[in-house]
Amino acid sequence: MTNYFIKIFICSLLLITFLLLSTDVFSQDVRVAIFENARNINIRISSPYKITTPYTDELLGEGIYLKYTEVYPTMAGVRIGNTDYKIFGIRIKPEREPAIYIGDTRLRGFVEIIRGANKRLLVLNHLNSEEYLHSVVASEISADWPIEALKAQAIASRSYLAYHLFKNRDNDYDVKSSVYSQVYKGEKVEDYRVAAAVKETEDKIMLYDSKPLLAFFHGACGGWTEDANQLWNLDFIYPIPKVKCDWCKDSPSYQWIRKVSLHEIENLLARNGKTVGKIRAITPVGRTDSGRIKALRINHIHGNLTIPAKDFRLIIGPDTIRSTNFKITIERGFAYFEGFGWGHGAGLCQWGAYYMAKAGYKAEDILKFYYPGIEIKAQYSFD
Repeated sequence: MTNYFIKIFICSLLLITFLLLSTDVFSQDVRVAIFENARNINIRISSPYKITTPYTDELLGEGIYLKYTEVYPTMAGVRIGNTDYKIFGIRIKPEREPAIYIGDTRLRGFVEIIRGANKRLLVLNHLNSEEYLHSVVASEISADWPIEALKAQAIASRSYLAYHLFKNRDNDYDVKSSVYSQVYKGEKVEDYRVAAAVKETEDKIMLYDSKPLLAFFHGACGGWTEDANQLWNLDFIYPIPKVKCDWCKDSPSYQWIRKVSLHEIENLLARNGKTVGKIRAITPVGRTDSGRIKALRINHIHGNLTIPAKDFRLIIGPDTIRSTNFKITIERGFAYFEGFGWGHGAGLCQWGAYYMAKAGYKAEDILKFYYPGIEIKAQYSFD
């Protein structure tokens, strides 16, 4: 009889160990930074809710609903309307979701509002990772695209998330809600086709050397994707090589022309701490193997400024200067930019994925074209 109970005990331990080791990494919450360094925010809650302390979940307050109310930092903590919470941060948890509105964005999960040492607010949205992907995929590409393109984006976005969940586990948040991570617009953009794509690829991520892939992606490559080492000084496990791509050539983002006044360029540079005099010329300084400009030399009446092309693009506006693969002509106080592609160019070309899916390629074929040498599988834990 004793041996029987010992066997039961050992089997129970093995089962518990298996469940712990196989816990789906994506079942944990994602911490999305909605705002950083905010002076204040406006919040509304359309459900009964509780306000608790971070980590310990001690009850601080509760209500049936909350009309749009200003939240701002104080010397002692956080104030919501006329109520002070003398603590560094609070969590607001609705009974039902989605029920929290920040501005006009409705959010699933709950929010955490933290007063920083600089007396500004960090606003985090905590939600399930797969629900997060419902919004991300629909924010990054159209829900009307072919299902295999949606599935490819879901796997790429999940891979990007998996990488950051482990990289940022000791930081204040995992990802941002902007183009500096993955675009996340909350519940309002969710779509049933995207939800199906996320579900059909459940748990699947891209791996290289058994590690989650830092899976960059962009709108359109314009003929060649970019070697990630040419863009960022990061210690890549997998550098994402350049790939020749003819798939996006029929897309609306393949080629573009923009006209920007030199005066506007001067003002935008100054706002970003790069004051220049009246601009005389803007000249490319080197190009990568894919044709993208490495840096720009701006000749002005007080001298020269050399700036990385990717920084210049972000300063002028990534929707204006759509990529760093362009040529420049200056005439009568205006700079004319004529370029190819949209985005930084590394990894998945989203318009390329669209046309590959239209041609009958499956999601995994698409991803292996843009990320050569990777493997795709459902992954539960990483060392």
